[in-house]
Amino acid sequence: MFKFIICATLLLSSSFAWKHSSQDSWGEESPDCNGKQQSPINLIPADAQAQNAQNIQFNGYDIQIPGNSLILVNNGHSAQLNFNEQTSNLTITGGILGEEKYILEQIHFHWGGANGRGSEHTIDWKPYDLEAHLVHRNTKFESVAEAAGKENGLTVLGFLYEQRSGLLGYNSDIRAITDRLPIIQNEGNTARLTTRNFITGRNFPADKQTTYFNYAGSLTTPGCSENVNWIVFDRIQGIAADELRKFRDLKTSDGDALVDNWRKIRDLNDRNVTLIKTADNFKIIPPRLIVPQQLNSIRADSN
Repeated sequence: MFKFIICATLLLSSSFAWKHSSQDSWGEESPDCNGKQQSPINLIPADAQAQNAQNIQFNGYDIQIPGNSLILVNNGHSAQLNFNEQTSNLTITGGILGEEKYILEQIHFHWGGANGRGSEHTIDWKPYDLEAHLVHRNTKFESVAEAAGKENGLTVLGFLYEQRSGLLGYNSDIRAITDRLPIIQNEGNTARLTTRNFITGRNFPADKQTTYFNYAGSLTTPGCSENVNWIVFDRIQGIAADELRKFRDLKTSDGDALVDNWRKIRDLNDRNVTLIKTADNFKIIPPRLIVPQQLNSIRADSN
């Protein structure tokens, strides 16, 4: 089975106080950060191994979740939307995931202090303005902490965003989140979503994507646990300037601007990157073509 990795940074608390500005020394306190299968990486379509695969099943991504059951928090490293298993049991399975089943735990974001940087993954060395990570844990485990570092323990879905103007940048769906960011400006602040119904698949249309990168990586913050399944979608999403500004207005515990919360690109080493095309994006040739004369014969035989 393939392993997928999608920008997972804020899954586990670390035993030491870390900052993105000091990431070059993370390995001194958290040795896994110096591992050989670290994330993020630069994704090169021309070098990726092309493969066809059946669609992943997104269960519950189309259901209406009461907005007030979802809590948005400024944890000092990112804005994170936490899901409640009792009210929003969203799972993924099938396709490259095989029979493994993963439940959505949280969504968090990475962004830059200015345009042209902010995403953790790059495509052909091009960074984007923001990256969203949908963090799923295998239902075999009770928590993200238990699943981290385990084979098939975590699958993360990654969306890349670039600022666009006009209708190309207006993202009415993600505004359910960005409209609440001013409420959580300081670290430790929380806010419930005010939208009546939150539909995850509309805000983050993972089930509408037909191609994506797949590789084995790690969490992107200390302790940098490996064995993370990454799926990074290659279709770039649009986001408006005012939405990006709300992310950049968030603060750390020191009162500093919470910006540039992305990790530098790590070496690929001996890993393979696969560019998956789903069943919606490749043609299945029928075993034979039935012409009208054959169809009449089949009908006659059935009578």
